[in-house]
Amino acid sequence: DFELLHLTWGAVVLGVYSSVLLQRIVEVLGNKIDSLETSQQSGLLYIQTLCQLDPKCKAIFDFPTLIDATVWSQGRELEDGIQSSAFQTNVHTAVETLLEGTDVQEEYVIFDFLYTDTAIPSQKLCIECDGPSHYCVPIRPETRGAVSDSNNIWNLRKGWVNGSTVLKDRLLSLLGWKVVHVPYYDWSMKGSDDGDTEQESKLQYLRDVVGIH
Repeated sequence: DFELLHLTWGAVVLGVYSSVLLQRIVEVLGNKIDSLETSQQSGLLYIQTLCQLDPKCKAIFDFPTLIDATVWSQGRELEDGIQSSAFQTNVHTAVETLLEGTDVQEEYVIFDFLYTDTAIPSQKLCIECDGPSHYCVPIRPETRGAVSDSNNIWNLRKGWVNGSTVLKDRLLSLLGWKVVHVPYYDWSMKGSDDGDTEQESKLQYLRDVVGIH
């Protein structure tokens, strides 16, 4: 059952919607939601929401609501709370500095369970802070040793974004939002190899990435 979910998840990440797989998901997991782990429920919720929003999927399959996104999200908030990393807070503060007087929101709710790290609602602009967990580690000889060596963490920066990040981007785009990414490796290196102070370097980086001039 769970292998079926993983297979469907992988297909959807690649932008492939199979009516056969989606029908099997509904038939097999429709009555087993409570037995799924939280990460599996989250994966199913992403599949469900994408299939209900993406015209490409809607054209081939009418995906029913297996999980109430609002109720699920509220339950996760009560259980885990919403926590922001120091990296995320740092980026958010810098955006507020650049856009003084503009409404800038942190952990902004876009759609039911879908949060964005920093949002500028008036522009429908999301700024996502991509830490290491947003990437898949490339298993290549030149990077394999870096997995356990914090001194070589920069060797991992050419990794691929993971499925969750891909699907979140697609959902945000379907909802009419522009998404800008701030990778942790870029942010951490600002000010370390140029003549500007760290803060000046990071503010200029945001101006370029977000398009603030």
